[in-house]
Amino acid sequence: SRDIDCEDQPYAFRAYASGLNGPIGHRSEWRNRNNYGYFTPTREFRRGTVVCREFTETSYRGRDSFTRTGTACREVDGNWRFD
Repeated sequence: SRDIDCEDQPYAFRAYASGLNGPIGHRSEWRNRNNYGYFTPTREFRRGTVVCREFTETSYRGRDSFTRTGTACREVDGNWRFD
């Protein structure tokens, strides 16, 4: 999210939540003004009893694009924590 403008973050974070809670391989999209991006969970696995997902995220801001991969794990309270 460090490459996403503050005004775009609420839109992007909704796509992240949709992707983390949706099916593996399903791309969630966001758009705000001329900025947009995609979030795709690529694999689910367990770390002990904790469910984790690897993902790819691409955002476009103006003429720049940023692609990142990462991992998020579901906390006991149901929220996702990005590693």
